[in-house]
Amino acid sequence: MKKILLSFIIVLLTNALYAQPTNTNISNGLLFDGEPYLAINPTNNQNLVSAWMGMKFTNGLFKIAIKTRASFDGGNTWSTVNTLPHMGTAYGSADPSMAFDANGFLYIAYIDYKQNPDSGGIYVARSADGGLNWDTPSKAFDMYDVANKRPIDRPWLVVDHSATANAGTLYITTKPAPWIAPPNRPYYKVSSDSGHTWTAIANLDGTGFLTGNCIAAPMAAPVTTIDGRFCAIYPSYKK
Repeated sequence: MKKILLSFIIVLLTNALYAQPTNTNISNGLLFDGEPYLAINPTNNQNLVSAWMGMKFTNGLFKIAIKTRASFDGGNTWSTVNTLPHMGTAYGSADPSMAFDANGFLYIAYIDYKQNPDSGGIYVARSADGGLNWDTPSKAFDMYDVANKRPIDRPWLVVDHSATANAGTLYITTKPAPWIAPPNRPYYKVSSDSGHTWTAIANLDGTGFLTGNCIAAPMAAPVTTIDGRFCAIYPSYKK
């Protein structure tokens, strides 16, 4: 009888440990929600912030906008939806990415642009209250930073958490827009003032490690290391 009771308790504990948690719909979109991104505050692991692409009706047009919500109880409840602004008439947004710095200050990068004529860029906004509110976005990349390549696609943002002189430095990697034919290259920029100003655009690949002549979308995935280095991985192939 004791063995049966012990087995029953073990089964109950196992089910409790591995049970599927209840999922929560935090976007509630009627037409489209996609490309979500989740960030966790390193100073408070109960503070989660989600960003995604969601349809919004503005000035008579349905356009994709970047929407965010914040949680301060580990995802059980969420704030009301914030919508980041478009920076031009008839612009649409895409590709949000976020990063907290070591002190809990939050950054978000996203594309805001239109085609024909091609215009817009990558914009960065900041939140000092865990993602509840955002300041006015500033431009990090312009559509014409590399004239014929439109280097504004897949802007992945990281921030240095080290205890070095690079602490708090922001990095964004990008690639050319999807309608640009190869040869293409990955790019990056650096900011040391909380994303208000950025270095000139630079190629991420270099001599001996070039992306190659036939990769249309050389997306780069960035990280920062504990000793204050910026690293990125990207594809390379030549035919």
